[in-house]
Amino acid sequence: MPRNGSGTAIPPSGVNPVSPGTTITSNWANTTVNDTYNELTNSLPRDGQAPMTAPLKIVDGSASVPGLTFNSESASGLYRPSTGTLAFTVSGVEPMRLTSTGRVLIGTTTDDGVNRLQVSGSSALGSLSISSTLAVTGATTLAGLSATTGSFSSTLGVTGATTLGSTLGVTGASSLAGLTATTGSFSSTLGVTGAVTMSSTLNVTGSITSAASTNVSNSGAVDIGYALTKPGVAVAQFGVNTSGSTNGLGVVNNAVYLGVGAGSSSFGLIFTTANTERLRINATGEVGIGRTSAGAKFEVGGDAKSYNPSNTAIGGWATEATGVIDARMGVNNSGGTNIYGAPTSSIFFGSSQGVGLSLTTSAVERLRIDSSGRVGIGRAPTSSLLEVAGSIGALVPNSAADIGVAAVVNAVAAVQFGFNNSGSTNAYGVPTGATYLGNAQGFPLVFTTNSSEKMRITAGGDVGIGIAPGGTSFCNPSLQVRGTSASNAGHLTVIDSAIDSWVSLYSGITAADNPSFMWAATNSLRWGTTTNVGVGGYSEKMRIDGPTGNLGIGTQSIPARLSVLTSSSDAVTTTAWSNKHVTVGPSVGSSTGAALGFGYNTTADQAELMSLSPAVAWKKMSLFAAGIDLCAGSGILTMRLTSGGLIQDSSGNELGFKGIPRTTSGLINGMCFAISAGITISTGLAAGTAVTIYNDSASSVLLTQGSGLTLRQAGTANTGNRTLLARGFATLWCNSTTEYVISGNLT
Repeated sequence: MPRNGSGTAIPPSGVNPVSPGTTITSNWANTTVNDTYNELTNSLPRDGQAPMTAPLKIVDGSASVPGLTFNSESASGLYRPSTGTLAFTVSGVEPMRLTSTGRVLIGTTTDDGVNRLQVSGSSALGSLSISSTLAVTGATTLAGLSATTGSFSSTLGVTGATTLGSTLGVTGASSLAGLTATTGSFSSTLGVTGAVTMSSTLNVTGSITSAASTNVSNSGAVDIGYALTKPGVAVAQFGVNTSGSTNGLGVVNNAVYLGVGAGSSSFGLIFTTANTERLRINATGEVGIGRTSAGAKFEVGGDAKSYNPSNTAIGGWATEATGVIDARMGVNNSGGTNIYGAPTSSIFFGSSQGVGLSLTTSAVERLRIDSSGRVGIGRAPTSSLLEVAGSIGALVPNSAADIGVAAVVNAVAAVQFGFNNSGSTNAYGVPTGATYLGNAQGFPLVFTTNSSEKMRITAGGDVGIGIAPGGTSFCNPSLQVRGTSASNAGHLTVIDSAIDSWVSLYSGITAADNPSFMWAATNSLRWGTTTNVGVGGYSEKMRIDGPTGNLGIGTQSIPARLSVLTSSSDAVTTTAWSNKHVTVGPSVGSSTGAALGFGYNTTADQAELMSLSPAVAWKKMSLFAAGIDLCAGSGILTMRLTSGGLIQDSSGNELGFKGIPRTTSGLINGMCFAISAGITISTGLAAGTAVTIYNDSASSVLLTQGSGLTLRQAGTANTGNRTLLARGFATLWCNSTTEYVISGNLT
């Protein structure tokens, strides 16, 4: 069934199409069936067993009906609005598109033909790296603006109300040719950590809030800096004194300063983070860290930190009231292992005591290392070196690599799971862009619960659920499902998302049950064929109705236990077999046997029952039963064939002519009773019974009238005993069970 250039499958030529009345041959069947199997193999499986072997082509789509979408959200996905443009749509609305020129459009479909990033509407930028002009003309929040190398060689202009929510950082040598904010505020640090030259003015026409220092260069011998004031008083000031002498704040020449201005001698200097005071220098010079008041020159509200410039451990510590060091962190630069077990040239965090190490956030323990070296994440470790209460993830952002977690035994990756982002198939046979769990060795993959194996995938790809796959005495299937006990049989169920339509295969519901195939009682079980799985073109061939259990073949209307839809315009001839008939027996072309055929002749408007040999020649038909009734209409008896071989009408009258069989066993309806001595004729024969009697001897014999019987001689008034002459023949007919009439060679 090769496909044409449009993907349409056509039947193989030479043997198709099949004309009515054509004998089905093995050449046609093998060619057509093999071609069908080939196309099924070449189709894309829904369950992901095989990938596409060529690019996957989808329709262009639209914003409301995207070409690539999702089963549970059909109005979201990807579509192609025009040549060289790829667009995203969410709930039928396009939020973003990409062009072949490398431009990104967000909130707009009109490309200005200039800018790489075009955003329509209010926006928040978490981190932005700029090598040329950044122009923001509307109300904007910049959460992070960074240029790590090069220079801002032109103006960074913000003409609308703007807030910089985090650092504007320039970490390399840069030149800021112009930085202007006409309204709004800089609410956090304007930070420059490298050598920077501002070749023009930083103009702020509104209020400015600065949470950190700003360096301003000036070639003159002046006092350079910023002052924050309240009316007429310099409350706080920072800068560099290059005036040549001590300035008005008491800062000597060539010194950097941050302090309180003149006229504010009672003010202290406070440093805060997260709206909380961290460090204070009061007006008299006392310093407090973690304290709001200081009674000594230096006070710390918490643990302290030590620093030793020699080659010894450097760090901080926390102590008990007894003076024992419980915890310490620092750098071991001693040249050898220190008392905490840390090797030289290493950063350490730990204790010299037999205690565990606990890391917490929000007053909740997150990680613990106990005194034996066991690590617990989300729980206290008990027996394993690493115990995790929750999921484990491995992530390499934006990395074209194989990302995952591996368990290694003797330098061999015994098991690994992760995501292949390498761009090609990895060492585990996993294609790029796929999540995987497996190994590169010839090991099976086993899944267990409650210390018991529940499922296994062998190195050959066979799957066993509740049983190791393969190796059975009767077959070697690729998928086996085995129950756990006689009352819990092997069970495979396919079910829809609404859990109202399902089909199940059981190996036996109880120990005494045979295998069972069941489905939802309210639904019908259907068999059909299709050339395109899951997309359409389904053709139903047979169904079992769920509520009634009736079976229909070729029909969806099933009034009887078995309903077969057959019809043919062929006359009843030896060439009548076609796919419109139901046959029982060997197929056409076999050397022996006969087939029984059923069908409906549309030309004659009649049902037909036929018996043909495989060579398409008439054969006799045998019916086996205790009797056969032929009825017309709604069960009206028209003819009966009895077990004794009699053909009777609807009233029981014998029809037609037939030979009279001989018997010596007594008076039997329709048979000739051969005798050689006298007999007694008794009552009890049914009315209408006809029997012949033959004297098979050379002497006359007496026919005695039995008790309660009236034996009449036909054509006379005589009753009673009669004599049957030698070699004589008599006919006995029963008028009732007690009155018989006899005629023949009698006296």
